[in-house]
Amino acid sequence: MRAVRMKPGYEGFSEIDAVDCCTDRVLDLKQELLHSVEHIAGERSRIVTDSWRETEGQPLDIRRGKLFAAVMEKNPIAIWDGELVVGSQSKYRFGTSPYVDYNPAVAVENLQADEEGASGSSSVKDALVSEEDRKTLEEDVAYWQGRSTGDFIRQVEDEKIPWMDDWGKSGLTNVGTMGNPPAVRTVDYGKVIDIGLEGVIAEAQAEIDGLQYGADAMEDLRKENFLKGAIIALKGAIEYGHRYSKLAAEKAAAESDPKRKAELERIAEACAQVPGKPARTFFEAVQCFWLIHLCVNLETAFLAESPGRMDQYLYPLYEKDVIIEKTMSRQEAAEILACLMIKFNQQACVKMSYDKKNIPGTHLQDVTICGVDVNGFDASNELSYLMLEVLGQTQMPQPPIYVRYHSKINREVWFKALEVNARRGDGNPALLNDEPRIMSFLDHGIALEDAREWSAAGCAGSIVPKYAIHGGSMGMNYLNMAKIVEYILNDGKDPGTGKQIGLHTGDPREFTCIEDFIDAFKKQFDYLISTLAQMARYTAFVDATNYHMPFTSALLGDCIKNGRDAREGGVRYPQFLFHVSDRGLQDTVDSFTAIKKFVFEEKKTTIDEIVEALACNFEGKEQLRSMLQSAPKYGNDEDEVDDLFGELSVWLQKRIAQENNPFGSKLWSGRSGAVAHVMFGKLTGALPNGRLAWQPLADGFLSPSQGVDENGPTAVFNSASKVDHNINSVGALMNMKFERAQFADKAKLANISSMIETFFNRGGFHIQLNILDHEMLKEAQERPAEFSHLLVRVAGYSAYFVDLPRNVQDEIMVRTYEEL
Repeated sequence: MRAVRMKPGYEGFSEIDAVDCCTDRVLDLKQELLHSVEHIAGERSRIVTDSWRETEGQPLDIRRGKLFAAVMEKNPIAIWDGELVVGSQSKYRFGTSPYVDYNPAVAVENLQADEEGASGSSSVKDALVSEEDRKTLEEDVAYWQGRSTGDFIRQVEDEKIPWMDDWGKSGLTNVGTMGNPPAVRTVDYGKVIDIGLEGVIAEAQAEIDGLQYGADAMEDLRKENFLKGAIIALKGAIEYGHRYSKLAAEKAAAESDPKRKAELERIAEACAQVPGKPARTFFEAVQCFWLIHLCVNLETAFLAESPGRMDQYLYPLYEKDVIIEKTMSRQEAAEILACLMIKFNQQACVKMSYDKKNIPGTHLQDVTICGVDVNGFDASNELSYLMLEVLGQTQMPQPPIYVRYHSKINREVWFKALEVNARRGDGNPALLNDEPRIMSFLDHGIALEDAREWSAAGCAGSIVPKYAIHGGSMGMNYLNMAKIVEYILNDGKDPGTGKQIGLHTGDPREFTCIEDFIDAFKKQFDYLISTLAQMARYTAFVDATNYHMPFTSALLGDCIKNGRDAREGGVRYPQFLFHVSDRGLQDTVDSFTAIKKFVFEEKKTTIDEIVEALACNFEGKEQLRSMLQSAPKYGNDEDEVDDLFGELSVWLQKRIAQENNPFGSKLWSGRSGAVAHVMFGKLTGALPNGRLAWQPLADGFLSPSQGVDENGPTAVFNSASKVDHNINSVGALMNMKFERAQFADKAKLANISSMIETFFNRGGFHIQLNILDHEMLKEAQERPAEFSHLLVRVAGYSAYFVDLPRNVQDEIMVRTYEEL
């Protein structure tokens, strides 16, 4: 990829401030999309099913390459009126096909019609399924059942880990991730823009030509099969671009409006060039990016294709066209980017029930900007600034943009990020800190130049783009720390299901000090994490040996060099293929602090009384609950509770890292977002911190429990920065919420900037700000039709408030409003 070295000056900033990217075209495209009905389509399902039948008996990589090529050659394509950037998942403007080739259960679940008999369910809302699509999907499901990777994994679960179902029903972990295809990948978009897929094919062919078939002939044969499968897939993607070129040319020939005719001819020319050959212009670079992004999605039909550092790999051609040669104005570039924003929001995913509950309202297409470059210099540039302005004007939930902060970041770019955040109010862009993430990656054996290229991925997690991938079903599991508190209070038994899930750590009534509780917590977690990691190694083998991604792998280093699929460890950094997310530590620490204060120090109650009160959800025990709620809480800058939070945070990270992932690297702790805290809360009883049963746990990892932070945002930042949350972690999410009225005075941005930068300078990693009107949220719940475009920050992503499940809406509303 071209070396990108930013120049001082940024003379285009004032011109960017004046652009209007919401042209009539963009507004029309946005309205068309917002009023489009989501569909569950059957075309991809039928294509992959027919391909799999036809290739039976052939090597896995060849079969998967042919399957992808068939999708590229046969999946319906469309160019919608007014579009500049083209490419869609299906024949529908807003619709996609389920991943039946990985797990047909996703189609089974989503074909269960409602009382009207007309709709299944997809990303957030109900989605329409035509009778033709329904019939196609039902036939394909019948073929894949017993043949799919998801079925093979379930067989292993039944044989090797039957206890996993009990863990899920207890609320200890998220069994719903079993049966999901690979997610969270950031392929080398810049490489394709620079050398085209033909260049990648040449690399793969050179590796084939170099095979010797010597001492390890079987290994060379396996490599050749992978490389051949990758070449088949890459050629299919080139054909995909040519299909759009031909369609655009046909539309241009029939177009009477000269302006639209010229646009279609430009699209036809671009798609004849990319992604097969190098992009020559900024427009071609954007079109190339989108086609590759779409191809990555169509290979798996799932979510979380993270674009990575777009302001870096798109910048060279932006600089050439806009700054140097001036063949494109900043207004034109802004409109192209706005059209791209529309395409991001057109992306959909048919989800299993777990994903609908855990990540409602998003496709997790994380864009990362700014940060440092491979040499450690500030990488922010004029395109970073323009992307932020376009994000501010388009006002749509996708994509989540993450700004990488460091002490030398261009100040105008930094304040543009804060200004756009306040303008939108939904925490987009979110803010990440370079230094702790780079240091954490170095600790995991990642080279400095690669660590400096890190980007956001998934729900406020992080990854090394171009050289790593998340593992899908083998990729992540949440563990509920608050549930472990319940186990400790019941000698390892889950009070909800009555099952003995944890260890026998003794009768808590006989504990003599808080250290006994902390010791029991560590023993329980030690047992549970070792069991979970063993489970991951079982399922990973089944997963990786039955499901490959030759197209995606070909665009991830060093899969071509190694001649191995990314999910088999062919990538440079297989460390990312599995991690564990520990949730609910805030509730755990607040519970231990309450026990310490009122049982062991002030002796105002007993463990017996607490256990009795928890069993009845504090009914008739309101005075005891009030007392427990008055104990110090994390998030108020009180050393006693913050120190315990810090101690356990570090201990958990180190303990998780003692386990190996399925490829021999030490396990990550992933402190990401999503709404697992709501899901886990539904299965977690009352806690000694005064929390009632079945209520949400604290959101994120660093956010205080809802409503307990009473000393203002500075105290929250102080609590969150007293400990290193990034030793072995890929994320440490923190939400904050402010009333919109506070930001009427733009001078407040300087105040929030100072607090955030102090937090980052003290080692904090992540922060996102919900700037909302509480009364408006209440009105939106009462009259959702009038607030269909109201955006909020959910976790590591934004979504339309009225589209979210009611319990998620309620949880967002009870988060503390901070005062500046």
